[in-house]
Amino acid sequence: MLGIICGFKAEADIAQNVKGALVANAASRPELAKFLAENLIKRGATRLLSFGTAGGISPDLPVGSIVIGAAVVSDKGRWECDREWGAEIPNSYSGAIWGSDVVIANAFDKAMIFGNSGCLAADMESHCIAEVAVANKIPFSVVRIVTDTFSMSLPPVAMVPFNEDGTVNGMGVAISLLKHPLQMPNVIRLGLNTGKAMKKLRAIAAALNNQ
Repeated sequence: MLGIICGFKAEADIAQNVKGALVANAASRPELAKFLAENLIKRGATRLLSFGTAGGISPDLPVGSIVIGAAVVSDKGRWECDREWGAEIPNSYSGAIWGSDVVIANAFDKAMIFGNSGCLAADMESHCIAEVAVANKIPFSVVRIVTDTFSMSLPPVAMVPFNEDGTVNGMGVAISLLKHPLQMPNVIRLGLNTGKAMKKLRAIAAALNNQ
């Protein structure tokens, strides 16, 4: 049985369309992602999938790039993904994913991580999922869609935590926009990028049902 862990509710809503899968969203909280991965295994998951969006840290990846994890890397170590999974997804990039406990908000930090690790993209759940999967001796995979590129620094609104259920914190977003009104063009751009990524996630979820 496939267990899917996402970063927020909108991603999880898409993953729910994968027939027979167990789905959870970690609300972009790494420790919760680890707990949920363990819980999905207890509920019968025999493989895990990290599914959602990511920040691009390779200069070669445009917005909307599909990244299939070959490995997950973090400050704690490196874990190898199931290399066979995702090989059939067209127009995708295969490479390492960086797992971070915090949002990687600016282009300088992205460049540093890319230079040190060679990873293609970064998210806040995959390293936790990888650690749990390897500890339980089950395979895991990663599929992530790039929403912000190597050279794009995130606007302050991106630092607003999600609600505990993985939904957008509307009040927090409103306060951020009031404090930093000049971020609005970047907020709109990030929203459009995320919409593009979600469309690709829906296509991948549909494709999983045909395997």
